[in-house]
Amino acid sequence: MVTANIPDRLSAIAVLRSEGERLAQFLSELDAEGWERDSACDGWTVADVAAHLAQGNGGAAVALNRARGDDPSPPEGQRLLDPGERASELTAERAIAYRSDMEPAQTLQAYEDGCARLLQAVNELQAEDWEKDSFHRRGIIPVHENLTRRIQETAIHGWDIRSAFDPAAELSEAAAALIVNVAHRWLNACFVPLSDSEAARFRFEVSGSAAFSQDVVLAENSFRIEPAEDTPADVTFRCNASAYVLLIYGRLDLSSGETPAQLAFDGPLEKVLRFTEAFKGY
Repeated sequence: MVTANIPDRLSAIAVLRSEGERLAQFLSELDAEGWERDSACDGWTVADVAAHLAQGNGGAAVALNRARGDDPSPPEGQRLLDPGERASELTAERAIAYRSDMEPAQTLQAYEDGCARLLQAVNELQAEDWEKDSFHRRGIIPVHENLTRRIQETAIHGWDIRSAFDPAAELSEAAAALIVNVAHRWLNACFVPLSDSEAARFRFEVSGSAAFSQDVVLAENSFRIEPAEDTPADVTFRCNASAYVLLIYGRLDLSSGETPAQLAFDGPLEKVLRFTEAFKGY
């Protein structure tokens, strides 16, 4: 399993700022048609995704401010999700309703305001706050992981937007290197047990600054993550950190057998698709 390293506080804040500014710059250059273009999130336009990020950043800012005061309880109007609850449809409805009467400039301003609120909250974090408990709708987690999840949201949803204009878009290396530290939690959240009982071992050989090797071993109603070992794998994926994150977050369609330049696999396509069926992004 990828070791869940605790990221350096100032470095993580710098990545959050960079990812937010990168997406804001991209959005500022879009015309009206671009804002209404379908994103890689099924049923969401570019404007919907930007509105979702605006809402999420504002909510995370509140949770982090409360965590500094040793209060990890849900803020007003929020709650912990039940085990197995996806809540993606409700999240989409909220984002679409939020921006329904907004012009593109207003949606951009809402996104930038959410980024500013979040950055203000994280800039007030001190070293002693870094491992305090904080609220996230998927569980009570350390402050540093909450921040990494906001980087995750900004980077991946930024890809959802940019890939609508550039199919070869990638995550930044800095963001992908941080996201791999929380990716195992994402696998837990999006796992869908398969109806048959055939087990399968999937090996990931990830290159670059965040290089690692690990196996995801799938059974009927469960899975486990363990270091790559001598046991033969049914499928071996070779990729950089960006392609790894996009694959396990359900962003890459491999049904045709075609892959982006940064990803290759050894093994039968039907086994590859078994992985994407068991771990559905949302």
